[in-house]
Amino acid sequence: RGNRMRRLLRTCGQYLAGPQPEGPFRIYHQSFREFLLEDSRFKIYPSEANQDVADYYWRAHGTNWHDSDVYCLLHLPAHISQVGQVGRQVETTRRAPAWQ
Repeated sequence: RGNRMRRLLRTCGQYLAGPQPEGPFRIYHQSFREFLLEDSRFKIYPSEANQDVADYYWRAHGTNWHDSDVYCLLHLPAHISQVGQVGRQVETTRRAPAWQ
């Protein structure tokens, strides 16, 4: 998985903003986001991407949110709600560490 991610970052790095290789990343320009959502050859599916993000963090931190990164703590509830997993969102919020 690490090698795959490095290859992906080498290929797509010019379209992303954020510290490499750790991230977090965001799309550099809104027009690239629109291209990915509309182009038939390179199309991405937001619901699948949100599901992948939610699954990754749930597997990595589902029982110990204290070890998760800031992106996870700030954005995981939104990814989960986008795929309609309200029960998982409530459980995530219940287990999340309190901000101090």
